Amino acid sequence: MNNNKNNNTKRSDADIRAEVLAEGGHLFKFTNLNNLPSNKAKPYTTMENKGYFVTTDGCILPYVYFRKSNEQGHKLRGHQRSSRYFHGRSPLKDRPVNEHGWPCSEEVSHLCHRADCIRPDHLVIEEFWKNRKRNFCGANGTCDCGNQVRCVRTYHNPETFKERVVFEKNKKAVKGLLADLQKQYPFVLLTDDHYYAEDRKRRNRNERLKRGKQNKSNNNPSTSDDDDE
Repeated sequence: MNNNKNNNTKRSDADIRAEVLAEGGHLFKFTNLNNLPSNKAKPYTTMENKGYFVTTDGCILPYVYFRKSNEQGHKLRGHQRSSRYFHGRSPLKDRPVNEHGWPCSEEVSHLCHRADCIRPDHLVIEEFWKNRKRNFCGANGTCDCGNQVRCVRTYHNPETFKERVVFEKNKKAVKGLLADLQKQYPFVLLTDDHYYAEDRKRRNRNERLKRGKQNKSNNNPSTSDDDDE
């Protein structure tokens, strides 16, 4: 995957979707359970419209530009957008330490230990110290970090875990992988050509605007050229 190409924010959604679909991605439309107004929902829907990848172990990854692991990506990462959209708020960053001196500023924890995942039931907002405990989970092969909200799998070193990512391309299999998610956060798995008509209208409109500018330029030639001396 060419990160330089993927980080070009001027690329159209249509081009990005075509790339995501070609690499085994899928198009989703999640229900706005919090009834957020369009301006509040836009950071999430902007990401959603580009498509997602579903791993064979059930994680959902956004287009690479929104991934936490992408140093050149957008400053508002996918897991932050997802947390705001599905959980209705962002982490509180100015909370004091507790009676033990442990840092209590909040973070978005990944219960799957995959930093790029945006699946809402893999994310939980919790104190810094609780999130760090999850990095030492699974010494005995099961979730043993002691947090009330349990990890969905045991911790692995991120570099090792990253090598195990495999995308599920089959839509029927994707529905099975996300069946539990569907019960809590309803969604529709869209057809690959769902945005075709909309993209075609946008493309035709842009072409008309471009032709209009070109015609205007041709009808108003510059008269500022200097005379020959």
